This record gives sequence, C-alpha cells and structure tokens, in this order.
Amino acid sequence: MYNFIFDIDDTLYQNITLKKPLTNDVFHMYYLFSQEKNYRKKYSILEKIILRYQQTFKYDKYLDTLMKKIPYPKHVITNSRNIHCFTTLHLLGIKKHMNIILTAETQPLMKPHPMIYKHFEHLNQKNYQNIFFDDRPENLVIPNKLGWITVLITPRIYKKKDTYHIDYIFTDIYQALEYFYLEINSNKNKLKKN
Repeated sequence: MYNFIFDIDDTLYQNITLKKPLTNDVFHMYYLFSQEKNYRKKYSILEKIILRYQQTFKYDKYLDTLMKKIPYPKHVITNSRNIHCFTTLHLLGIKKHMNIILTAETQPLMKPHPMIYKHFEHLNQKNYQNIFFDDRPENLVIPNKLGWITVLITPRIYKKKDTYHIDYIFTDIYQALEYFYLEINSNKNKLKKN
C-alpha cells in the first residue's frame, strides 16, 4: 500500500497553466485578512480572495481523473495558508481526494523541517510506503532519509549532485501520476526507491 503526498504550489499546478497568475495583490489580501478584527470586514476580504482565486484556478478534469484512478490515500503537506490550500484544492476539483492536509497554519514549522514529515507519519500511523511529490529539491531531503519515495516536479534541469536524494523527476504532475498509475497496475514491480 502507498500514501501519495503532495505539495500544492508548482506541484499540483504550475503558474504557467493558470488562467491568471497569482500576484502580490493576493498576498496583500491575505495580509489584510489576517490583520482584520472586524468579522464583517474580514468576511468581505475573504469574498474578494475567493473571487480572485476563481479568476485564477479552474477545474482540472485530467488531474481529477488521475487522482480517481490511483486507489491509494492522498494527502497534502504544504507551506501555504489554509485559505490558499483549501480554495486551490477545491477549485482544481481534487479536495475530495485528500485525507490528511497539513498547512502552515496547522503546524508550527514548515518544510523542509524534519518534524513536518515525522508529524505526518504520526498522524497517519499506517505502515504504507510514502511517495512525496514536491517542486523543491530541498523539501525532499528529509523524506528521502525517512525512506519515502521522493518525486521532484519541475521543468528545470538539475545536476546529478543536486538530486542525489530524489528518486524520480518529472516535468509535471500529469506525467508523474500517469507513470505511477502504470507502475502500480503492472503488478510486475513494487514501487521502490531508485
């Protein structure tokens, strides 16, 4: 059995595929939202954030289909805020597939701190092989040391010395999920670390 664990930004989506790129206006709205004490004003800011996200993200039928095809638990570990995490997953149409979701607001530390990954293992408590997808090589060092299968999602080319701790590299999440779906269903090989 496997756990499929995903980062969000530049992993489950890439900025170049967005309808409208996320810019500083969104981060400014986050700040206003976090500072506002008046409930009605806070709600008004939240509505603006959601409207802005609706201009940015769209339902990703292909990603939703790939998530459905993989019959194992799926989770999220992200350094983003709750509002970004849950709104993005919802608009992409894949929130329904996620079980454990760890965000910057649900844990005291952020990736690549070792406690984040150990906290996930503590919450999960299943002896499954963890497969972690992230767009930043430094976020894959600790999972590799913990015995997780590490998957880098990036269009960039890295030198081998910079990716010693990475088991697989794909240019996008679609290629990665198609690969793992085929490998899991071939029954020839159990997925393993490279």
